[in-house]
Amino acid sequence: MDSNRLSAPDKWDTPCCVVSCLCIIGYIIGFAVPFWHGNSTLASFGLWQICILKQCVTSSAYSAQAFFRATQGLMCLGLIAIFFLVAGQAMWIFSSQGGNKRSGHTMVAGSALFAGICSFLGVVVFGAEFTRLYDTALTGFGYWFCVIVSVVLLFQGLFCIYRLRVTRGDASQANSPGRVLAPLQYHVGAHSNQAFVGQQSQPMAPGLQSAQQEGFPAQPGYPTQPGYPTQPGYPTQPGSYPTQQQQQSYPPQPQHYAISHDDVAIN
Repeated sequence: MDSNRLSAPDKWDTPCCVVSCLCIIGYIIGFAVPFWHGNSTLASFGLWQICILKQCVTSSAYSAQAFFRATQGLMCLGLIAIFFLVAGQAMWIFSSQGGNKRSGHTMVAGSALFAGICSFLGVVVFGAEFTRLYDTALTGFGYWFCVIVSVVLLFQGLFCIYRLRVTRGDASQANSPGRVLAPLQYHVGAHSNQAFVGQQSQPMAPGLQSAQQEGFPAQPGYPTQPGYPTQPGYPTQPGSYPTQQQQQSYPPQPQHYAISHDDVAIN
């Protein structure tokens, strides 16, 4: 796969980077603050603290429901994936090599999708069980930060996977061999034994080898103007055709030889 193509900047690099940074900041805020429910003046709690009249204790100091511990575990898994998201985003942006850039892109896609799944399951379980037990809706901004970030992470992970597939398909199509299969033709001039050969994507056949042994070189790089041998007096630019008087002084037109895979035949 073409490393230059992978290392080239893409129009989605900057938007994806901005979204990743916002998701990382929002996730850490929602994960850490003690404002999943309640208010800042009387009482509030988050995943790790409960605060009453601005006096806070850690969640390990009180007995919590099973769904609360399950949410803590899921959010911790999501936080680990966020760290991988940071590393992958750094590789994606700052790497100049195609392989490292693609590895960073893959890491961003996988970690964003995994973090989104874990955090989404966590907030859904927490919100459903809390509403069922206490018959009230969650009002803390930390909880809703995590809800929004989890949804964005899911979409970002899916979008990055889609971009990976598109980039891989474009690069494979660009590097596919044998896209141009020109016929193998030799144009031999009356006063020259030089020849032109069309582009080929297969090894030289025995017939071509025998033709080369007879004095017809079969290597690309000979005169680039098709049909015009490099004899003095011939036009070298398209459109510069000779006059009728000049044509009479020209040598005979070259014969065309078509080289097959078995022998050399004169048309």
